[in-house]
Amino acid sequence: MTKHITKNMETDFLRSVYRDYAAVPDFLLANYGHLGLTAAEAIDLARLFGCREAGGETLSPSVMSARFAGREAELSAFLAAMQGKGLLHKDEISGRYSLEGVYEHLLELWAFLSCVPTEICGQNTQTRPEDCPCTDSIKAVYALFEAEFARPLSPIELQKLNAWLITDGWSAVMIEQAVQRAVMHGALSLAYIDKILLRWRSEGIMTPEQLAADEFEQPKKRRDNKQRGKKPTDEPSYATGADYSRFF
Repeated sequence: MTKHITKNMETDFLRSVYRDYAAVPDFLLANYGHLGLTAAEAIDLARLFGCREAGGETLSPSVMSARFAGREAELSAFLAAMQGKGLLHKDEISGRYSLEGVYEHLLELWAFLSCVPTEICGQNTQTRPEDCPCTDSIKAVYALFEAEFARPLSPIELQKLNAWLITDGWSAVMIEQAVQRAVMHGALSLAYIDKILLRWRSEGIMTPEQLAADEFEQPKKRRDNKQRGKKPTDEPSYATGADYSRFF
């Protein structure tokens, strides 16, 4: 049968296959289990990528109806389930869905996996971030920083936060304490917070109890340092905006 296929037929076939080509992130297909999806759900989600309207992430109702013909009730339930998982966003005015939630979750997953040491979660694709003990802390810190910055975090910022929590072993409580001090000094930036955490680590301060004890002793330390002519250890300070640019 192959001998009857001409070059023109092959060209026409390829054109027909790729005419409606939908770009589905390989990262999604490789890590759908991390998002709490089954293989069947991942396939249906991948099909939704072919339902996007031109120039955006909004899904076209007419294209979805055509792609899921005969499965309208199943499609409606699937869209609601994906919205419940935060993978789809629904515009309350137009009632249309978008894939923005998928990209947001993939970004967080990428940042998480890029910083998780292999000894914690390994490289096994069946291991989910939700099974790691640090996940709740990560989510809490994400929420804290997004609230303080009043915007979503960038990939670099996500990596830095994960490095503090996972690689450096800081607790969410200690990072929150560092954020509070950065806010008090009017210097809310990852570079400033990183300097605070580095100082604490150098002085052996790793828990809220140790921090409270250190701050209780600070007045006495300042008096002793003053008597010895030493500069007291304090939070880092930046005199100009140029100082920040050295870090971020």
